[in-house]
Amino acid sequence: MRMHNPCVRVSSQPLKRTGHAAHLSGFTIIELMVSISIIAVLLGFLFPALASAREAGRRARCLANLHNFGLAFEMYGSDHHPEPFPFAAENFSALMGWNDPLTALAPYLGVPVPTFDTAKKRVVNVSEVLICPSDPGDWRLDGWSYYYFPTEMMQFPKDLLAKAAPQYRSLHSSSEALPVLLDGGPWHNGPTIQQRQNALRFDGGAGVWTAR
Repeated sequence: MRMHNPCVRVSSQPLKRTGHAAHLSGFTIIELMVSISIIAVLLGFLFPALASAREAGRRARCLANLHNFGLAFEMYGSDHHPEPFPFAAENFSALMGWNDPLTALAPYLGVPVPTFDTAKKRVVNVSEVLICPSDPGDWRLDGWSYYYFPTEMMQFPKDLLAKAAPQYRSLHSSSEALPVLLDGGPWHNGPTIQQRQNALRFDGGAGVWTAR
């Protein structure tokens, strides 16, 4: 028969680590710095990927804007045959009081025409359809983010049918690739200026513009 020894007590409390064992359970300064360095390296790889994804989204919205312009130009051309586009003047902007072709296209785009506020010294009443998401703010002066390429050939009203229309209505394949609208600046990512500009082509397609 086993006898109970009153001198022996069994404790239910866990044993506490002391000394060297307790010291090993925490982080050292070196280990903490190494961990922070690893996280910093991982973030360094992550941030460019996130920036690229955001820019891809902005480019997609810009192309959607250009597609809307393409539909507007198509409807304008149907109503004003044989004029393919509204007339434009050289170096036009809302600041100068000349915002064509927006005045002519606004009914087809379903947006109001931007107006210049002299007190604020910027354009107001601007629809998102007219603004490239990557535009850093140029639209505040011009009323939109895009450059009207036929302006190159339409410095005078007579040039609309004498120069622009024949070139754009040519049956040659090169005319199909002529841009109608271009990003007003090299805002998008790419190794060359041309690859940083979206464009609406005469054939109605929108994409990265490549000069030929």
